[in-house]
Amino acid sequence: MPFISFLTLRRSPVWLLMSLLFRGLGAEAAEPFRDTVLPFVKTYCVECHNAKKTEGELDLTRYSSAEKVAADYRKWEHVVTFVTKEEMPPPDARQPTPAERAEVLGVLGKLMLQEARKTAGDPGVVLPRRLSNAEYNHAIRDLTGVDIRPADSFPIDPASGEGFSNTGEALVMSPNLFKKYYAAAQHVADHVLLTPTRMEFAPHPVVTFADQKKLTEQAILNFYDRHKVDYAAYLTAAWQYRHRPGDRKSTTIEDWAREQQLSPKYLRSFWEVLNAESSNDKFCVSWLRQRWNALPNPNDGNSAPPRQELVALANDIRRLSGLLCLPETEAIVSNAGNGPVQHIDRRTKTATNRDTFNPGTVTDSRRLHLEVANTADKPVTIVVQVTSVGDATDEGFVILKAMTISASAPAQYKPNDPTKNLSLRTLLADQAPEELKRLNW
Repeated sequence: MPFISFLTLRRSPVWLLMSLLFRGLGAEAAEPFRDTVLPFVKTYCVECHNAKKTEGELDLTRYSSAEKVAADYRKWEHVVTFVTKEEMPPPDARQPTPAERAEVLGVLGKLMLQEARKTAGDPGVVLPRRLSNAEYNHAIRDLTGVDIRPADSFPIDPASGEGFSNTGEALVMSPNLFKKYYAAAQHVADHVLLTPTRMEFAPHPVVTFADQKKLTEQAILNFYDRHKVDYAAYLTAAWQYRHRPGDRKSTTIEDWAREQQLSPKYLRSFWEVLNAESSNDKFCVSWLRQRWNALPNPNDGNSAPPRQELVALANDIRRLSGLLCLPETEAIVSNAGNGPVQHIDRRTKTATNRDTFNPGTVTDSRRLHLEVANTADKPVTIVVQVTSVGDATDEGFVILKAMTISASAPAQYKPNDPTKNLSLRTLLADQAPEELKRLNW
């Protein structure tokens, strides 16, 4: 039969073999990396980037296929960048034509894009990551409200190649560090304070009863510290109220106190003491009003309060309050036992004696005590100034008796100890006999 049908030819084994062969040759001929990139690299790049001479630590001879390029994606990103900017090949080397450069960049761009699409949405290897020391401390502070800083005992966090100390590659977890995390958790748990309504965290461990009592005592001490009277603030507010502008004459002292964030009731009492007119003022009230009325007034449009004079007066008020009132013990003493019965008794006595005048302040005799630091050979001058109190007149005299100089500490001082005390007369006789003679002593 002289002719072969078309159907028979298509099903012939020889035709199938020839078809596969031509398809393979066509695919090989259409391999862009082998036909475009490899010749470009061999011509313009491998002279400096080969196995023996690796400029920039780059050996391009080991990339013989597109698969190897895709496996080293980051490095070839840099290659594309340098070729695009025409920084490679270097100016003193053989240069490709613009068409060659554009062709190889097109092939590499398609290859890189194809590889990027394969891993689109894949973040890569996700390492198990722990908190850094700083992050752990901040997390505990935000959760508990107390800056416990349990990670301060941890080893210093290592830094990664980028210089950061919070990358997963650098934040390793060793068995020893795990033990420290366990101990840190126990340390945080030691700060837990169980109250009838909720769980709180203390600024220090409260495991024992003594720790819990210390926390309660400190809370009471903080309460008293927050409510200490700042005489300078009240004097300043009273001075400003006294010289308030004309358009605010109708403002009450209570409203003025609220604007200054002070106690309206206390500023009212303070204001009445400073400005009341009475001829029966006793003790230091008359002196206080004289000082108050002697404060300078605003002048030349300057309404700033006389800060220095107000602070000096406030310091004198605080000092005289301690002298004129009965000694007041602390309501609570930190870390001093403070048994319930003794504490209640001490607070009762303190409340009874508060704002009570100490009559011993104005008795006919009073022991004076003055500590003088060791000044080597420098002379020491002691001045005793006496003023009248209350209804007393400026007439009269003061007798200084049994004046001694002692080397004892105040707590160990004994008036009649001749081994450590030296009388003033003996001192003058030894050091200043002329002065002793002048005094006719």
